Order: sequence, then structure tokens, then C-alpha cells
Amino acid sequence: MANTYFDPDLGAGKLQFKCTSVKVIDPAVAPVAFPNESNNVLDPSEPFKLEIEWEGQGFLLPLWMSAMAQNWTIKAYAESIGPGADVVLAVTNEPKSNVTVSGSGAATKFKWKHTVDVPAGKLQEDTLSNSGIYQLTVTMFANSSIPGDYDVSGFTQQPISVRVEDPA
Repeated sequence: MANTYFDPDLGAGKLQFKCTSVKVIDPAVAPVAFPNESNNVLDPSEPFKLEIEWEGQGFLLPLWMSAMAQNWTIKAYAESIGPGADVVLAVTNEPKSNVTVSGSGAATKFKWKHTVDVPAGKLQEDTLSNSGIYQLTVTMFANSSIPGDYDVSGFTQQPISVRVEDPA
């Protein structure tokens, strides 16, 4: 299970956020053999994608989101497990208006989905000085226009790792 945390968390029915999914999509494999399925072994010479889904729920959510900046800032990181460099994979934005809304009152739910494109060459394969194994962390941040501590900040650290291996 992913280690996920969002601030603020005002409790069920009031205001809560959570990351519901992070998938590693290898375009070289996924479209033909396994569409929309996660792949944890990556070719370092090929780009890949991260599909991230998160949601907020509670009766305060519409009011809270009305004070947010126009975009969520999404950052994706890869932390080397063993020797090797930690890497910023991408920094992108997701419009807060690109949302699916359902329910009302305490059951109001907003859902976002964002795809991060990671260019080829960001991660290094297994060598004597690099493990080629990385743990992924994704952060979501929405800045508030209300003075004080009303920003929304969340992260998810995935329990899975990716292995980078040249298929040749």
C-alpha cells in the first residue's frame, strides 16, 4: 500500500484528500500488449509515463477549491535504492478545473487524473556505480489565495519500485 499524506485533513465528511493511483506506463509495451497497465521494468532509452489520480471529498471541498490557484503543481521524483542519483522526473501542472465532480454535501467528491511524460534518459540502468532500481514519489500542490495556511499539499510514495534495464 502506498504511503500517502495530504494536508489539510479536516476529517471524514469535512475535507480530505487522497492519492488513489500511480501507474508507470511504458508506451513501448502498454499500447499493444497491456493497454493501461503498469509496467515496472523500463528501458532507459525510451520515454515513459506516470498516470496519477487523486481526489478530495467533503462539504468544505467546493469552498476550499474556489480559493485555490488555477493549477495543481505535480512533481515526480525517483529515489535510487542503493548506489545512484536521485532524480526529478518531471514538474508539470494540472488545471484544477480539469476535475470530475460527484455527490453533494459531505459526499461531495472531486477527482483529478494527470499524466506525467518522463523523457528518455532520466533513469540509469544497473551498473557498478548505479543500482538501476528506483522508488517513486509524486507530490501534488495547490496554492491558496486565502492568507494563512490554506494551501493543499500531498504526496504519495509508492511501495513498488521500477527497475531500469536495457532490453538488448
